[in-house]
Amino acid sequence: MLVPNGQTLYYRQLLAVYIQFMVMTGLRPGEARRLRFMDIKDGYVVLQESKTKVRKVVGVAGFSGIISFLHDVHQALYGRDVHDEEENPFPRPTDYLWRDYHKDEPIHDFKRSFNELLAYCGIVNDEHQNGKITIYSLRHTYAHFRIVYGGVNDVYLLAQNMGTSVQMIEKYYGHLEPLHRKDELKRVHRNSASDKLMDNINDLFGLPPFEL
Repeated sequence: MLVPNGQTLYYRQLLAVYIQFMVMTGLRPGEARRLRFMDIKDGYVVLQESKTKVRKVVGVAGFSGIISFLHDVHQALYGRDVHDEEENPFPRPTDYLWRDYHKDEPIHDFKRSFNELLAYCGIVNDEHQNGKITIYSLRHTYAHFRIVYGGVNDVYLLAQNMGTSVQMIEKYYGHLEPLHRKDELKRVHRNSASDKLMDNINDLFGLPPFEL
């Protein structure tokens, strides 16, 4: 088996972190591309949307660990000793998160390497979205996970964190909750009044007992 050289290993590690980063934040690829380490705070991203507008994007649990690993990737690239950080912090605050291997510029995009990874894994289409999987699909994955597994019921809160509108959230993800949270929809909170009402209805119409 071929052992990847320094450049190949760097890009593979960077792609792995990038995928997790995007799924944990829901950022658009264009928003994430020019992020620097100084834009990363304790558990959230400070996104300068314009000269006067700043959006704070909260990452999901585990976000800080991903950033820590990204530090290690950068330190390995430059052969830096982590013990030197106190005197000469590295990566520098102004360094790009997704830095090009050869120059101090952000990588243009991960499209080719992402597609190669999908091909290697035998994944081409998104059966739920009826389309080809792209880098932007990671943003959809974030929204899907927050709604289905993260218990985010406040659509306005999710829209704010994603920098979009409530209408867009409802348009693209409104179909998720009823099906994926069907157990909650089935759940009934019993009390004496509701029990009595249901018993009376059952007796009146000859229906079977109301069971949870």
